[in-house]
Amino acid sequence: VAVACEHAASSLARMAVDETRMGRYEDKVTKNLFSAVDVRNYILPLKTCGVIREVAEARVRELAVPMGVVAALIPTTNPTSTAIYKALIAVKARNAIVMSPHPRATECVVESCRIMQEAARAVGAPDDLILSMATPTLDGTNELMQHRHTAVILATGGYGGRPTAPASPRTVWVRGTSPPSSSARPMCRKPWRMSSRERTSITVCCARQRTRSSAIARSKRRCGRSSSDSEPSS
Repeated sequence: VAVACEHAASSLARMAVDETRMGRYEDKVTKNLFSAVDVRNYILPLKTCGVIREVAEARVRELAVPMGVVAALIPTTNPTSTAIYKALIAVKARNAIVMSPHPRATECVVESCRIMQEAARAVGAPDDLILSMATPTLDGTNELMQHRHTAVILATGGYGGRPTAPASPRTVWVRGTSPPSSSARPMCRKPWRMSSRERTSITVCCARQRTRSSAIARSKRRCGRSSSDSEPSS
């Protein structure tokens, strides 16, 4: 799969630039080659299934097992390189992957998946190991994320809107992603996991508290000056 992507790095880069109208062709080629060559060389020696570590003195074995189906959201900024990267790490861990591309990067992502799937099938991989939605919609993406067979969600970038329903608790939110609403997760203290209404209410409360503290401080200063002025001189 990685070798096929390496050979198609130039053509996929051209498709990405022509379809998205974003970025430079030369940079897209570099990113595609990074995903197809550097990422492959890094993950190739990693053991991702079975016993990956054993501590004899503690009688502990660390096991790695496939998760199942990976749902991958692909951004419009780096569609082909992100698709290659996510497909490689999913397949390396013996998972299937279904991609939901940005509507403005559909054709290049679908072509990337076609190239990777054909390369995987040629060496004995099962059919439909690497797939992509050909007509991505927000409702379709929500269905993919909430499907009972979806085990992991890799969300990179933004789709133009948040899911209409809480996502799976197994969601892996990658940097650059719009976080879910607070109702999708337990309450916590991290601001990025709060809704805009909660952040606004907290900001208003803090502002009121600061105003109240300032008023109390001014009142104390005035009282201090008044008491000192009223005291008779010795």
